[in-house]
Amino acid sequence: YIDAFQKIIPSGYTAAEYARSGFFQLCAVASINLFVILFASVFSKKNSSKQSAAIRILNVILSAFTLILIATAVRKMILYIELYGFTRLRVLTSWFMLLLSVIFLFIIIRQFKASFNAVLSSSIAFIIMFTVLCLVNVDARIAELNVSMYRNGTLTTCDIDSFYELSYSAAEYVIPLLSDENTEVASSARSYLEYQADCIEKGYYTSNGWKDYTVSLLRISELLSEALDREIIIGRKA
Repeated sequence: YIDAFQKIIPSGYTAAEYARSGFFQLCAVASINLFVILFASVFSKKNSSKQSAAIRILNVILSAFTLILIATAVRKMILYIELYGFTRLRVLTSWFMLLLSVIFLFIIIRQFKASFNAVLSSSIAFIIMFTVLCLVNVDARIAELNVSMYRNGTLTTCDIDSFYELSYSAAEYVIPLLSDENTEVASSARSYLEYQADCIEKGYYTSNGWKDYTVSLLRISELLSEALDREIIIGRKA
């Protein structure tokens, strides 16, 4: 548990295995703890409208331990991201762990304030967080952050191959890598952008006809066309 906060990957683990083990351990423990908390709260005897002190103490302890475990799992994931960058799965996993931490935090608040509705608050938190997840364009942010981390030296290379699983919105942030000093990265960026331009030209993103033509798609199509044409001109001059 401490190794992650010291940026140490234990022997016998890769960064990916370390992050995955932390997440699945968290899911198992969080599920058990949540079941125990709900079972104890539903079937325990109550004095008037309040839980007994013993049950409330149990709930607080289980929730606090779960929050600590969430913190270690998140730190393992951050360590993984610092080494290899973001992917859609890593983002969604981190989002889920953040949601879990909010739920268990609400459970703790519920133990000190009987009128607090933890279930309703957790539902509202989920709706808000899910809405934010839908509005921020995760695929574009992943590409933007990975390219930024690579260009400022945080990442030693940029895994452009992972961008193929993202939507076309990621392409905009790969364009600057066409002129990267690392010829391997520049070549991978060119191949990726040519692939995206070809998909747009062949209508892979507009299978439902004109309804799929968005401002974003048209803008990125234009950006790709300009960037690739510029690369062709520079290549001819060279």
